[in-house]
Amino acid sequence: MIRYRFDVRAQPLSDKQIRARVRHCARNGWTLVIEHTGDPRPANHYWDRWGVPLFDPEDPDAVLFEIDACRKAHPGHHVRVLACEAAQGQARIRDTMMVQVPAP
Repeated sequence: MIRYRFDVRAQPLSDKQIRARVRHCARNGWTLVIEHTGDPRPANHYWDRWGVPLFDPEDPDAVLFEIDACRKAHPGHHVRVLACEAAQGQARIRDTMMVQVPAP
């Protein structure tokens, strides 16, 4: 199992910031994965995947559409987006975006 650090206390990104990060991920050919969890301690929990991975995230608005759908379906959950690079048969996490943090 691969473990990586992620600060769940980070402020969620704005839609403008998400669009910029999605464009960066698309330029690098990374796959995006939207995940969510309702656990109050998200750093100590497995996250659930939303939908299927977005293999060609060329359109930031399409990615935001999927993020908004996850936000609406799970309003009390933490929601994040992982950017993965396929290398040597493994998916390496290259970027992580917190897009929703529920009110305490």
